[in-house]
Amino acid sequence: MPTLYLTNQGAKLRKISERLVVEKDGKIILEVPAFKVERILICGNITLTTPVIAFLLENGIDTSFLSLYGRYRGRLLPKTSKNIYLRVAQFERSKDEEFKLSLARQILKGKIKNCRVLLGKYASNHPEVNFSHPDVGM
Repeated sequence: MPTLYLTNQGAKLRKISERLVVEKDGKIILEVPAFKVERILICGNITLTTPVIAFLLENGIDTSFLSLYGRYRGRLLPKTSKNIYLRVAQFERSKDEEFKLSLARQILKGKIKNCRVLLGKYASNHPEVNFSHPDVGM
């Protein structure tokens, strides 16, 4: 699913014909044929014109608004989503206890691995800190 990420602070998203156009300081920095975009993620301070909002809604293009740091703020959601089958499949999977347990294990495994990597990098950059502990098997 093609996603358009907009992160250039102070930019403006417009619609020209059947294209989505990103401008900043009066200059076009990106043009994308609208049929190639299924969703848009907007991070931070980016302006949308009223015509582009109407176009996104009419064409079922899901648009999410995030803070500059990626915190979810909300969505511009068309009347009917293009991803209804995906949602149904997700709800069906949520009933499968074995799948949920397996997914939870994978998430925890990834988090533990990432924490170890982060601690390892921190330890190599801060030799003055003692990371040895009798209960830690590093």
